[in-house]
Amino acid sequence: MDSTPNPNMKSTASIATKYAAISLVSRESDRLFAAYQEKQNEGIELQSKRAVDGSIDYWDQGPAQTCFDTARRYFNQYLTVRRTQQILEEQL
Repeated sequence: MDSTPNPNMKSTASIATKYAAISLVSRESDRLFAAYQEKQNEGIELQSKRAVDGSIDYWDQGPAQTCFDTARRYFNQYLTVRRTQQILEEQL
């Protein structure tokens, strides 16, 4: 019996590993985008409440601005993860 490793086995394992990585990155991408949307909406809601009660000050957005800043961080992370996913997909 020939004990030479089958080159297709390594290739199949490599492809399976890449698909698993893509799946993981895709879930993280979805999570980050959902977190971005949630924070963005929270910031809009806070800003709207302050506008209605007359307490809004252009220079002091307070909690709403904090939400927008957090949303921006989530979005930047989302873009990085999406780029990683694209790179992995190109390697298939």
